[in-house]
Amino acid sequence: MTPTTAHNINASYMLRDAQLGLLPDMPTNLLDEPAPQDPGTWEVSRVFVTDTLSSRDRMRVRSEIGLALARLAETWKFDSYICLTSVAAGLLMRRTGLTISPAGPRLEVGGETCQAYHLKVDAKNVRSHAA
Repeated sequence: MTPTTAHNINASYMLRDAQLGLLPDMPTNLLDEPAPQDPGTWEVSRVFVTDTLSSRDRMRVRSEIGLALARLAETWKFDSYICLTSVAAGLLMRRTGLTISPAGPRLEVGGETCQAYHLKVDAKNVRSHAA
């Protein structure tokens, strides 16, 4: 996880750096709009759950990830994430109570069909899905 306001000597965060062409192995068209630089938005990328788990256990892990993301956002006082994950995982994250919407086109990344997403955090909604 990285705040979208992060800056290092010549880098910021993965999705923005990819968009700027700083990551040669990543496509530059991951996002439909310029990458956010907003204190209310953090990047959480490479959100994948191993397919060696049963589907029930994968869903449980995704629910725990959603709850942890909501708790962190609530504690650190921000309300959204931008992420890159597989399309399948993105669709399943909806079941965690996070509001998810596409932030870019579907692309092949590392042999997986992936997409960037906006994740809006509503802590109450996430908690109700975790119950």
